[in-house]
Amino acid sequence: MVVSLAVVGLLAFDVPQDPPAPEPSVLWKERDEPLSALADVLGEVRFEEARQWARWGHARGYRIVLDGSARVLLLYPEEGAAGGRSTSGRRAGKPSKTALRRAERAQQARLELIARTLAHVDRLVPVAPETPGTPVTPREPEQEASSTHGFLGGAQREHLPVLVELRNVGDQYEFLQELVRTDPTLRDWVDSAYGNSGLVLPRPLLGAWLLAGEGLEEWSPQHELVNRLTRLLLIQRHGRLPEWISRGLAWQVEMALLESVYCFPRRDGFVFASEHKNWERAVRRMYKSQEEPLSIDEVVSMDRASFSLRAARRSWGVAEFLVREHPDSIAPLLADLAADRDRNTKVVKPDGTWTLNTTYEASPGTQAALLERHCGEGFLERVTAFLKQVE
Repeated sequence: MVVSLAVVGLLAFDVPQDPPAPEPSVLWKERDEPLSALADVLGEVRFEEARQWARWGHARGYRIVLDGSARVLLLYPEEGAAGGRSTSGRRAGKPSKTALRRAERAQQARLELIARTLAHVDRLVPVAPETPGTPVTPREPEQEASSTHGFLGGAQREHLPVLVELRNVGDQYEFLQELVRTDPTLRDWVDSAYGNSGLVLPRPLLGAWLLAGEGLEEWSPQHELVNRLTRLLLIQRHGRLPEWISRGLAWQVEMALLESVYCFPRRDGFVFASEHKNWERAVRRMYKSQEEPLSIDEVVSMDRASFSLRAARRSWGVAEFLVREHPDSIAPLLADLAADRDRNTKVVKPDGTWTLNTTYEASPGTQAALLERHCGEGFLERVTAFLKQVE
């Protein structure tokens, strides 16, 4: 059948078009701003990252907040908003004035925690100045469920840390599907991530955690925010680090700001109430009768793929030693660990081609040498003495 161009044009004209998606609004400095108004504030790269996740959150009834320094984007469920749902998945009605005041206080508490975390990490690991022309190393996702993937590249200072409080497992599923849509190379990682209660990714620079789900009895979203933001900031500045110091410093910040620990990445099973506090006393008991100093193998032994409470407390204790006794050495130590990773993840073959060693970890000997270089000789003896009497 022959159809005239005029008819084709008419048919095309008559087809209804989907209306453009409404522009998300972002709360910044106590004012709701259209996202486009923050383009100059964020810069090109961060604005595009903010736009992706703001659109995703806006369509699902999430509040979108940019902290006052424009360094962190936070998404969390806005109950009672148009399209919003309760944590159980039910539609929520119009919130009462009491509920609105409660939500405003909770929002302010989140922003205060972000500001305190930024200030604490800035003191521990000051942001080094950018070096123009620094090459970018290929990167892979950090995976909580597997040790075969890991962040391989350098710092991602140009990117925006994004934190997402996921309403429930339904939103978690949609969130993970969005990750795959934007980066199909994450498919294998996403397939193994559905059972996790949270995640930290370097690309995109993203931390997320569930607000409701099975096994979240001994759990705190405030602690998740502090811990996961700390890890994102470390990735942003120094890329993938040895697990013991990355998680150890995150627990140090969590303990310093909130006086307890509730974020236990990769942990399965029941968490006893007594495990959240008094880590100082637990560490003293672990080492009070130890006559020999810790070995470097013990210090660096935290596994990326599993959880050990003993290793967690030891990693926190060593991080606490660094913070109390050698605070000015932390940033140079992390920079040297990052430099070692960058030198050794790229394996050049005789023919000039290269591959990435995705499982590379600095050897215990290399880490021992760096610790002694930055913290002085006898590091293991001194850290052992510290753990015996930490208060």
